[in-house]
Amino acid sequence: MRFSKQARELGLEALRDKDMDQFLFEFQTTGIKLAGALAGIARGQDFADAAFTVAYLKRALDHLHKSQAGLEAVATKNILPDAMVVEARKELFEIREGILRLMDEFRGRE
Repeated sequence: MRFSKQARELGLEALRDKDMDQFLFEFQTTGIKLAGALAGIARGQDFADAAFTVAYLKRALDHLHKSQAGLEAVATKNILPDAMVVEARKELFEIREGILRLMDEFRGRE
């Protein structure tokens, strides 16, 4: 949501850029998919099924990759400030690494 807010503050929603939309929409969708995968665990409940959790994490990872692709397309257009692109890349990479780590952890429980 932070990047969507920053884009609005910069007046970028008026651009109607498909790559910007992909970056922001897919990033938000990643968060939703992660919430679905990990909500029970965050509430202190045990997970229902390791394979089910891995499947949800895979879905989140797919959306994250689409967000990364959108960001890279936007970066070539110089629509966003460089600092925002760098910050978004870093955050997307960190989330990706976290998802992969969790997938490995839950695969070990299967």
